[in-house]
This record gives sequence, structure tokens and C-alpha cells, in this order.
Amino acid sequence: MIGILGGGLSGLVLASRLRDAEVLEAAERPGGLCRSLSADGYTFDPHGSHILFSRNPEAMEFYEDLLGDNVSRRRRNTKVFYKGRYVKYPFENGLSELPVEDNLACLLGFVRAQLARAAGGLPEPANFKEWMYQRFGAGITEAYLLPYNEKIWKTPAEDMGIEWVQGRVPDPPLEDVIKSSLGIPTEGYTHQLHFLYPRDGGVESLIRGLVPHVPHVRSSFRVTSAR
Repeated sequence: MIGILGGGLSGLVLASRLRDAEVLEAAERPGGLCRSLSADGYTFDPHGSHILFSRNPEAMEFYEDLLGDNVSRRRRNTKVFYKGRYVKYPFENGLSELPVEDNLACLLGFVRAQLARAAGGLPEPANFKEWMYQRFGAGITEAYLLPYNEKIWKTPAEDMGIEWVQGRVPDPPLEDVIKSSLGIPTEGYTHQLHFLYPRDGGVESLIRGLVPHVPHVRSSFRVTSAR
């Protein structure tokens, strides 16, 4: 029998695909970061927002199969609070909603960055901070990307690598950014424009849908060594 350490979403999915596996979960119930809490009639996902989206259609079908009728489909309506106003997300798709000076600075910075990349000869960015400046220019980087990412990752951007950014940070085409600056509607990061979320029970509904397909799950089992 194969032992799988941790009964989070990844561990349970793996166990459901194997013929002979046992999940060993240290907590009192499986779920990991996909557990939800209920209090006073409300359900909370304590480990952050868990809207479900993916570029992979098989992943989306998998989520829908697990949730069955307990699924809600929604369109993104996300804003960035910037200088006292709410700006469309992704930030580079809402430039016309910025103060005029900031709009111009963001557009010029982006255009200059794109021209520099097209000309070639730029060194490979050594870290995430350099990557943002090379891709977006100073305007968008300093107004939004740098403070936002350092806030959510709790790490200076110059201490972060760039191996993870593909697919995680939008890379908008120049035409879209120019349209955004002029006030012509555009949508960025379109694979998350529409998303799924359970109607009831929070994101742990995924776990409840998976557990029946995993015959061997041991909770409150803390592994102290492996040989």
C-alpha cells in the first residue's frame, strides 16, 4: 500500500487515482488548505479566497463533477483601491480610471518597456522586481504591481525568483493597454473572468466530494518519521 502524507486536495486527488493508497492526515479531518469553518450561520474559507478557475478545461470539469448541483457560476467583478478610487482589475485594463497623470505614466512606461524588449539586448531579469520593470515599465510596476505583490507574498520582490510567474502574472498585449488608457473596454487575465464556487459549504465542498472516492483516510495521524 502507498502512504500519502497529507489529506489536502492534492493528496486526496492522488489517492483517488491510485488503486491501493492510504492518506495520513495530521488534522482531525482531511482538507488541508481547502477546509472551511462555519460560525453563526456563515461559512468561511480561513486560508483565503478559493474561487475555482483554470486554463485547463479538464480541471474545470473535475471541479464541476465533484460539486454536482452545488455549484455557482460567476463573472469576475474585482477592483483595485487606488488613491481613493476603485480601478478595474487587472490594473493595466483600468488605466482610464486613474488620475490623468498616473494614466499617462503607466502607458508611457509600458510602451517604453515593450520597445526595449523588442529591440533586444536586455539582460535576463535576475528577480521578480526586475521582471516587473522589464514587462510593465515603471508606471504600472510602482503604482500597483510592486506594492501589491510585496503585500501578498510578504517578501521583497528582489528576493523572489521568476520561475513561477508564467500564468500567474498577466502579460497583456500592447494593444490592450493602449485601449485601456483611452477608455476602450478590454478584459485581461480572461481565464479567470468566469469562475466557479460552491453554493453551500465553502471550498471544503470539494473535499466532501472527494472523500467517498478515497477508501483509506486516517485523520489525527501525525507522522514523525519515515523509513
